[in-house]
Amino acid sequence: MDLQDKKVLVVGSGKSGIGAVKLLHKAGAVPVLYDSNEKLSAKEIREKAGLSGLEVILGTIPESRKKEFALVAISPGVPIDAPLLSDFKAMPVPIWGEIELAYSFARGRVAAITGTNGKTTTTGILCHVLRSEGKKVLTNRTGANMLNGVISAFVLAADRKGELDIDYACIEVDEFASVQILPLLQPGCVLLTNIFRDQIDRYGEIDTICDRIRTALSEVSEEVLIVNGDDFLSWTLAGKCGRRLVTYGINEKMFDHSSNPKIRESTFCHFCGEKLEYDFFHYGQLGIYRCPGCGWKRPLPDYTAEEVRFEKGRYRFRIGGIPIQSQASGPYNVYNTLSAYAGLKALGAPVHGFRRAVETFDYGNSREGSFQINGAQVILYLAKNPVGFQQKISMMLKDRKPKDIIIQINDGSQDGKDISWL
Repeated sequence: MDLQDKKVLVVGSGKSGIGAVKLLHKAGAVPVLYDSNEKLSAKEIREKAGLSGLEVILGTIPESRKKEFALVAISPGVPIDAPLLSDFKAMPVPIWGEIELAYSFARGRVAAITGTNGKTTTTGILCHVLRSEGKKVLTNRTGANMLNGVISAFVLAADRKGELDIDYACIEVDEFASVQILPLLQPGCVLLTNIFRDQIDRYGEIDTICDRIRTALSEVSEEVLIVNGDDFLSWTLAGKCGRRLVTYGINEKMFDHSSNPKIRESTFCHFCGEKLEYDFFHYGQLGIYRCPGCGWKRPLPDYTAEEVRFEKGRYRFRIGGIPIQSQASGPYNVYNTLSAYAGLKALGAPVHGFRRAVETFDYGNSREGSFQINGAQVILYLAKNPVGFQQKISMMLKDRKPKDIIIQINDGSQDGKDISWL
């Protein structure tokens, strides 16, 4: 549960209650300490906690105050069937024992990254920034994003006692395998990059992918869903999930026509069936949209990239007021960087060194590479679906120098035997 800036009622002013108050304050929550003994001294309680601004309620809690709290933490001596707690159960407000509260802060914060394109790069940026801040990070770095790969990442990171010493786990999750992985992982946040047509013989149609992700999210008890609001499919899925949402997107048209052919995965509203209207597209179905029928529209994003420019073969932009001269040559990596920033903010992670970390990040991730062979520069691009392939083509079109283009097709089982999308 994200308790940043949330009010938490701590019941009991004994040693464990004071400890809970200190833990919550350190974690960024707003603790309020309550004790039914009205003869106690609020001043002495504040001195024990070392918090002069701590709110202390003694005796009874006014009914009008009870709705203020996101969580109630109780001391071991408080019976779970106490009349006070019955009111909170009926609201309902979660009620945790102090062991449960301590456990929620003791375990590393877990983020799961899923979607069609950009999972590996977004995960890589998250890990790179967190490590640059001195944090210990667990990830399935080889891109092993199925269940066995995720399990192996945790096993290999554990010590001989099976214990983990990490601050964060950033786990890439295959969207089709999400129904297996997310319920077991129970991440604190899920980052959904986008939804495009992909590997037809494995994933099937777009609706099948959306249904799998929606089912997976329904099995996660507490999470923040970070979603690309420019993608109509992702935003529609989010709207049907009933989760706490954080959105990101790009308000200004930033890509030229070479990045924007008419490859669209959705043209009709999933709520009322009307044809969507777009102010403009970035690429694929990503853009500024609205439905003239029911009014469903692209949200105003919580986080955005601004002043996006392509200069000297690289993209520069501004995120959260931070100017960045990246090593990214593809426009989609502006989205990947923005999604990572939204993920860091949702995790409550430090972003002081975000600019420095991003400007030194290698966006290749074995999907893009440059080699010198017999005096010739050879650039390798890998793609596995229509939108990804089109974006690689647009990158080549930006380079006006003469070149030979070689297209190699892999129809092995791992990348999909059905290559009809070509």
